[in-house]
Amino acid sequence: MLGFDVSERTVSRMMPRRPADPEARERWRTFLRNHREVLAVIEHMDIRRKQITPYSPWQNGAAERWVETVRHDLLDHVIVLNERHLHRLLFEFVAYYHDDRTHLGLGKGTQSMRTATSKPNRDAAIVGHPRIGGLHHRYEWRQAA
Repeated sequence: MLGFDVSERTVSRMMPRRPADPEARERWRTFLRNHREVLAVIEHMDIRRKQITPYSPWQNGAAERWVETVRHDLLDHVIVLNERHLHRLLFEFVAYYHDDRTHLGLGKGTQSMRTATSKPNRDAAIVGHPRIGGLHHRYEWRQAA
């Protein structure tokens, strides 16, 4: 978003690798399958459920990708205290996801159509705005006075 042209491969090589933990993945799947509280929270947030056709897993891809993104980018990094806290975190994450998080499918733009900007002048500096309590940030150019 700052106008630097960096390939995804370069960034992925610099990112720390976390070891795969199949037990953690299975615990998460079990949690989602067995806990009706998740459905209650979803309904409380006025999100409509839609039943997929039996034996048609490709219909569930978008939902599974969203759940994985929330888990990796949010829930793996915080301790949820209660339902109200989870609701607030998810609300903030949705705002971050739409307004600040870049998406490769959108040409590294955001869903709210914020586009990358070039450095406005030689003395401009990068400034970070914390999101979700500092877990993520939105970066912009700050013009020198």
